[in-house]
Amino acid sequence: SDYPSGEQLWAAVEEMAARARAARIPFALLGGIAAQIYGSELLTRDVDFVAAAPLPGTTRRQRRLSFGGYRYMVSVPARREPIAADWILRDDALQLLYLDALQHAHPVRGSGGVPVVPAEHLVAIKMIANRARDQIAYFAILRARRADPRRVVVLLERFVTSRDIATHYVHQMLQAALMDLPDVET
Repeated sequence: SDYPSGEQLWAAVEEMAARARAARIPFALLGGIAAQIYGSELLTRDVDFVAAAPLPGTTRRQRRLSFGGYRYMVSVPARREPIAADWILRDDALQLLYLDALQHAHPVRGSGGVPVVPAEHLVAIKMIANRARDQIAYFAILRARRADPRRVVVLLERFVTSRDIATHYVHQMLQAALMDLPDVET
């Protein structure tokens, strides 16, 4: 299907934020929207959050995310299909990294008062996911100088359990930080 407009995505963000605030559940933006706030130009089809608990009314029928959390479908104005909102409650080896990102989240310019995970946490999370679109996003964030590469290295060393994996990400991170990357044609 087609990509939702920025206005439609933000309507979904606002809906989810309102539900979380009403339930007093700590939450923060993550994923493609957060990457856009920090300098990525990639489009996204969904909205992602890290949170401390499920939203009220979540039932066993709700679609579960394989790594912990739920996918909610949010209806927004002027769009036939609802927008997927992934409500991430990691229950795997990366749980502590995500909880640390949530703990350090705060509203930033461009987030409409919605808390956003820090850029360094987002880069670390994108590096670990390591899909092509994640690589494009974290390179853009680094190129925009919105994340401190040294702090990303510290996060990876602190939260990635395997030393080999951490070393791999640190090497990748240093390459990204030191390269003078040409702008990506879109």
